[in-house]
Amino acid sequence: IMSNNIVFDEIFEVENIDKDSKIFEKVKRCEGKTKITNYNIMLDINSEIYPLEVGSSYSIVLAKSIEENGKAKANEFDYEYTLNKKNTLMDKYEYVMRGRVFQFSSDNKRNGDENNQDTLCISVSFGGLLLDISNLKREDSSGKPKTFEDIEIDEELFLLMKKIKK
Repeated sequence: IMSNNIVFDEIFEVENIDKDSKIFEKVKRCEGKTKITNYNIMLDINSEIYPLEVGSSYSIVLAKSIEENGKAKANEFDYEYTLNKKNTLMDKYEYVMRGRVFQFSSDNKRNGDENNQDTLCISVSFGGLLLDISNLKREDSSGKPKTFEDIEIDEELFLLMKKIKK
């Protein structure tokens, strides 16, 4: 369902939870890969609200708006809006967060290869809960991966997730 509104739509399989260490009581750091594009995902999630399970798969979407037509952007969103709005993308998902893109960076340090400048990472902060999508291929001179060429630093996005039933 890629559109101007939906900038990322994938299936994420959780491979590790809190692999390095547990930092916060109600937050889990989940890591895994996407099924189609083979991107690496690192996601902090409020495990009290939405517990993830190793080996399970989740639909993960990044959208500019919770309205399917893309009209109401994330920066126009507030809590009252979600209470009164019907027939949005939120109706189709179990967990939703709003965040801000804060970085496009090279993957090389992450992968221990100082010479490899071919892969990139996009980082989004959801009020301190982080999402990194890495192993993105550098496509052009813009310094951004093609998947996220329409996204700017400081742009607000929604993350929407739901568990895929086996």
